[in-house]
Amino acid sequence: MVAETEADEWDRPRSKSCTITSMSTRKGVRNLILYTLNEQYVSHACERLDKQRIPYLIQRAGKNNINIYFGQPECIETIRSFVSRPLNTLTPEEDFILGALLGYNICEQCKRFCTKEEDRLPSLTLPKERCLPKKEAPPFFREFST
Repeated sequence: MVAETEADEWDRPRSKSCTITSMSTRKGVRNLILYTLNEQYVSHACERLDKQRIPYLIQRAGKNNINIYFGQPECIETIRSFVSRPLNTLTPEEDFILGALLGYNICEQCKRFCTKEEDRLPSLTLPKERCLPKKEAPPFFREFST
């Protein structure tokens, strides 16, 4: 268990960055990964990331959990620029960017964005065709698809 004074330290994002990263030479490795773990395992995870020279950012995720973002330095810098609060408080735009950086399906991210945007701005009525796939392509596209 983390002492009370150390717990305050987890409330703000930390990062360990390396000038050299070995991730770019690994085939099939994502550019950014988000791993949530119990705070008792953070030091072990950080040791492994340090040993492999992988940049990372640490953020508190609830009472006993920690989020570790790790991957390419440019992705970590992007995350640092806007993920400074709990993930459930991100704007729809920030949530979309985070999902895209994590490699989630872009079409699913678009649907999620539309849903979050409608929840955020209930007075704004987005046309359903903007968010839901149409069964038939618009006339303009049908002309060129045959």
